[in-house]
Amino acid sequence: MNISNSISDENTFRAALAERGKSDVFAGARECSWADFSALPMPNRTMEEWRFARLSDVSFDGFSLPGDVSAEAAAALVARSDKIAETAGTLVFADDRLVACSLSDEAARAGVTFAPFSRLAPEAIEEVRDCVFASGGGVCSEKFAALHRAYAFGGAYLLRVPAGAKIEKPFAVYNWSVAKRGATFPYALVVAEENVSARVADFYLSADADVGGLVVSRTEIFAKAGADVARRSVQVLDAAARFHHMEWTHARENANVRGVAINLGAAHARATTELRLEGRGANAESFSLAVASADQEIDQRTIQRHLAPGATSRLLFKNALLDRARTIFGGNIVVDKIAQGTDAVQSCRNLILSEDAEAHSLPGLEIDANDVRCSHGATTGTIDPEQLFYLLQRGLPPEEARTLLVHGFMEEIVERLEDASLADVVRGLIRAKLVA
Repeated sequence: MNISNSISDENTFRAALAERGKSDVFAGARECSWADFSALPMPNRTMEEWRFARLSDVSFDGFSLPGDVSAEAAAALVARSDKIAETAGTLVFADDRLVACSLSDEAARAGVTFAPFSRLAPEAIEEVRDCVFASGGGVCSEKFAALHRAYAFGGAYLLRVPAGAKIEKPFAVYNWSVAKRGATFPYALVVAEENVSARVADFYLSADADVGGLVVSRTEIFAKAGADVARRSVQVLDAAARFHHMEWTHARENANVRGVAINLGAAHARATTELRLEGRGANAESFSLAVASADQEIDQRTIQRHLAPGATSRLLFKNALLDRARTIFGGNIVVDKIAQGTDAVQSCRNLILSEDAEAHSLPGLEIDANDVRCSHGATTGTIDPEQLFYLLQRGLPPEEARTLLVHGFMEEIVERLEDASLADVVRGLIRAKLVA
């Protein structure tokens, strides 16, 4: 299929819906989502969560649904999908088309479901139907969420780990943007049943340096009682791309979810994250690393929503800014009146490497309980001159010394990736961006 019209045009949506036909079990929901998208306003300055954003980069015009990827191009992308040395399973999507799929014998014997929705049996979908698109519209991202629900199909996958399974190796998913000015809609649904252990990593990448596509992605994680889930996200799209990501974590009783996001690419990247502590004793962590350069803008919005007593959440975002780059962080800790015994920490740290760079930080608290420990804060600063002087006195060239200090600043996040091969890849990506 090659539709030249804009993704915001109804004819484009109708043509895509017709092509999917009876194989699309969510056709009715897509109709409702398209109506919501059409009715909702575009982000504007009157919206608190958008008032610092560069709204000129927020547009759906000029982006089309891409056509098929050639077998030769697909094979090349599969060969490049090697960021993690050993996996329990791998999915590779090119412009939302599946081009490779594998599952280890260990995961298969454990009864793991790891496949695109387009390949799932009806009964597999029924088992998770209550989880699909169940989390709402994100942090003032309702219009993006509605557009995503309308179009997400080929690039949507399910990872479901049955109760009691312990899968040590990570699952890896690669989402490649290929067509120029193409729009893709990846969707990850992770359902970890009771007392399981699982790790999953999603990558968002461009096939070439000038794709300039739009990626609107969504992730929903449901960690049921006693589940342990590690979630990784690495975004290195080309410098002309647009990226809008929405993510929710639902942590039930005694569940433990640890998320790490790496944002390095795209001209404009916006990530909204909501941690929902829904069970007593739940723990959810969100760590993020971003390096912004040139005229890049990285916009991050978070909510740590405590809905049950005795739960813990930790959030740490680190940003390094070069050239004329901008970062925005807006975070909120929200504690329900029944969530006594909450322990929540939120922190954003910005490292300014250029006089022309800008960092905006807006941490906040909304607490309705009276027995809590909550803290929030943000810092913005430059490289410590004493540390720089120390390295220069030991013979390091100035640029190498600065690069080393930035790596040290970021290492607190990198080491939380819990995978040596992936950590080395991320360090290499950071270094390449710093010396470009």
